[in-house]
Amino acid sequence: MPLISHGGAASLAPPNTIEGVIVAETFRPAYIEVDINYTVDDVLVMYHGSVLRFLQGKKTKETFSALAQKYPGLIQFEEFIKYIPSSPYLFDIKFVDHQALNHMITLLKDSKQRGFGFTSPHEYSLRTMHQAFPEALILQSQPYHHGPIAALELARKNNFNGVMLNKWWLSPFFYNICRLHRKTIGIYTIDSAWGIWMSQRFFPSAYIITNRPDTYRKIFPS
Repeated sequence: MPLISHGGAASLAPPNTIEGVIVAETFRPAYIEVDINYTVDDVLVMYHGSVLRFLQGKKTKETFSALAQKYPGLIQFEEFIKYIPSSPYLFDIKFVDHQALNHMITLLKDSKQRGFGFTSPHEYSLRTMHQAFPEALILQSQPYHHGPIAALELARKNNFNGVMLNKWWLSPFFYNICRLHRKTIGIYTIDSAWGIWMSQRFFPSAYIITNRPDTYRKIFPS
């Protein structure tokens, strides 16, 4: 089942919310991807944040209360994981912070969540999660300013399951290299019916990450 619903179901409900997760569940994804960030006042929060900051692993510039004023549906990670979906979460970790990662690990171990996975451009964050949850799916995103080969090499070095790849970098050549090394590929973010069909047709073992799980299920009902 190669569907991963992005941001909960980001085109159908507010991203990174329980509402979005509930919508995503109805389309039976393999995973429900959600973003975890870390605020300047040390709060784990379900929030995508600035691309430039998270690619560098930095905390948000705003406090949690400031973000909550901008985004009324904003929720802390500790509250978010109390909801257990029928499909497991794929947590996209946007930060590099030892204290925050350890807090996240403690919260997950104390929760009833099972079968979840992790993705991130940050090797350290993924290595920390891999040590804490050796059975979890781990997909290395492309590091800051690097292409797909760098992600594959990190996945191989750390024995991660595979890579998370921007759709513009995917090619038959790279797809077959990953298969040769027995590494899974996740492709983000593909929302058009044509793009979903073509990706699944030519890269059948890859996970398709989409904001439109409804479109995916119209094309691939089972």
